[in-house]
Amino acid sequence: MGFTPKHMAYKRPLFGRSKAEKENENYKKSIYYFWWVFLRLNEDYKKCCENGGKGEMSKLYDDFGDVFTLDFKQWWQGDDRGNRLFAEKPLPEFGEIKTESDFYIDGNVLNVRIPLDLPKRYLEKKFNELLKKHHKGKRGVRITSTAMYPVVGHVDLTSIENSLAVYSMKLENPKMKLYELAQNCGVGKKIHYIQENDGKLKGDDTGSKVILANTAKRYLKNAERLITNVGVGQFPSCKK
Repeated sequence: MGFTPKHMAYKRPLFGRSKAEKENENYKKSIYYFWWVFLRLNEDYKKCCENGGKGEMSKLYDDFGDVFTLDFKQWWQGDDRGNRLFAEKPLPEFGEIKTESDFYIDGNVLNVRIPLDLPKRYLEKKFNELLKKHHKGKRGVRITSTAMYPVVGHVDLTSIENSLAVYSMKLENPKMKLYELAQNCGVGKKIHYIQENDGKLKGDDTGSKVILANTAKRYLKNAERLITNVGVGQFPSCKK
């Protein structure tokens, strides 16, 4: 079965066809890619996968499956999973209601009766009043996501990417100091080194290490929050 792209609230991952496109790995700039990555970092979900989907996260497993046995592209396209989990349900087209089946009972669709014997200017005024009353956002912007798993809250891809980098570095180097984590991941102001009289280089400790350490702490805390949220099926934020 072929993979048919459907509309999503955010940019879908693009895998490319040429060698150059594949090497660029542009799909790693998609919020849905980060959703998958952080789910792989959730230890409780990992245990659920190891148990064949049994346990407290069985419902999440039924939808997301084993995220450890496939790479992201295989996982995304297999069983049409990307569309199934994140695509928006199509709304009916704008047009006349000609038959009973054309009525659409949904909070995002407004069925309107228009008596054509009334003056056009009056009807336009009344229609604009209805639109102003019922349309809660900007023109062309979807108000409520209809996806099975909608993206929740503000999306800051740079912050998410930095959080992942620092957290991953910490996992690989558990004894690395906080300021070193930030420095190695390139997420803070670099420490400047000065040359002393004996020719040795000494780090300029005038607050640089403290700032870097606090930056690393912030990203680690954010990564932990993202891992927790994704474990309840919400990302990057979590509804209260």
